[in-house]
Amino acid sequence: MIISMTKKLILRSPLKSILTIIFSISIIIFIGLYINNIKTLETSLRKLSQTIPVTGEICDISGSKTTGLEIDERKGNQIISSQYVVQAKYTIQVVASNINNQNDISTTLMGCNSIDALPLLYDDNIDFMSGNDSSFLTDDKNNCIVEAEFAKQNNIVLGQEITFSLSIYKYDSGVYLTDNIDNIKMNVIGIYDYNSATNTSIIVPVKSLARLVKESGNEVFYDSLKFELKDPGKLNEFKQDVKNIGFSNINSQSVQSVAGNSLIVYDNIYIENASNILDALQMYRLFEIPFIILMFVLYVLVIFLLIKNKQLEMAISLSLGQSKKAVNFNLFLEIEILSILGCLLGVLALVLITDIEIFSLLMIFFGFLILSILGIMLVIKLLMNFDIMQLLSKTD
Repeated sequence: MIISMTKKLILRSPLKSILTIIFSISIIIFIGLYINNIKTLETSLRKLSQTIPVTGEICDISGSKTTGLEIDERKGNQIISSQYVVQAKYTIQVVASNINNQNDISTTLMGCNSIDALPLLYDDNIDFMSGNDSSFLTDDKNNCIVEAEFAKQNNIVLGQEITFSLSIYKYDSGVYLTDNIDNIKMNVIGIYDYNSATNTSIIVPVKSLARLVKESGNEVFYDSLKFELKDPGKLNEFKQDVKNIGFSNINSQSVQSVAGNSLIVYDNIYIENASNILDALQMYRLFEIPFIILMFVLYVLVIFLLIKNKQLEMAISLSLGQSKKAVNFNLFLEIEILSILGCLLGVLALVLITDIEIFSLLMIFFGFLILSILGIMLVIKLLMNFDIMQLLSKTD
């Protein structure tokens, strides 16, 4: 019935009918594209953390030193376990001496929880014993990997157990103090090629090294700690959390020190991009209601012009004895059917050209349905107040 009625309407007045349909399609597409732009900006903001991750690390008060620090273990662990942080990578650095009971051999020993904590070291650079990989750094076993040249010079091979002493440096009132832990034993499960200014020759799990240090009665201090934010959108909450933990702001005028009591977050690129997206999003949201009102006003204006052109037809129908109510209803039904047809075609076009979700499409459809009903009723009420005889006499 609706299809046959629509067909009759289009055949009776093809130009006006097609214009009504096209205008309805245009309104739906314009509103849909506007809403889709808002959704796209919201999605871009949510995904920004994946495309532009925000990282940070603990540093000294001057902000120029990020390794070779003394970072209080308690404060460091609060960063590591923070709800705002993922992929924390941290190290402890000590000196290993008396390697295999050779007093003249000493080197840097680094405890870390991931090879990513050390620059220029990758899985491909490490020759592991069968059944081992870099995940050994996450456990608490006395295993280690040794730098290839150091291993060659000291006749260290895969599978060997090496013994050494640890020298722990403590910085107290401007003076370095040393405490030794003797007879440490580690199993060599890997040999690695490494070229770095740190000259790290032995790498062990950070948990294992921390345990050894604590068992000797010494405090644990992290040498470095870097991390990535879980959700950069909560950057301000994280910075407040950092202050509560006890980290201070960087003062570039301060003298460099070993105390890791400050924290730097590399958020400039993220903030710049997020600000641009937020500015655009706020602008779209600010004009969303005015834009929809403008579309409604334009729709009412077009309907006004269409119905005004039908006043003579309405006057003839009334003069032939049709009731005003019947004439109004037929006119309303005619325009509403054409408008709904245009609306449906517009929604179909949005499905094809955008990624807008079903809920938003339904909101657009029913919103247009309600506004079109109100608009047509308003225009009919405004234009039905005319003198039939006067209008008919003008055509003579």
